[in-house]
Amino acid sequence: MQEDGSKDNLKIRLRRTSIKRRKLCPKCLSDLEIASPFGGWLIPQEYRCKACGYHGPIALETSD
Repeated sequence: MQEDGSKDNLKIRLRRTSIKRRKLCPKCLSDLEIASPFGGWLIPQEYRCKACGYHGPIALETSD
């Protein structure tokens, strides 16, 4: 601990400033939804298209 108390209330904030990108189906170009909440870190992210039934790890990105 610090004697003067100047660094006792120090907080670190992580700010993610990435651009939100839409994921599009590679077959029909409709919006995709994430198929499983567990993907993206250890296993590849899986996507699902409600329009054509596509299910897989490949998605097109657009930055509207």
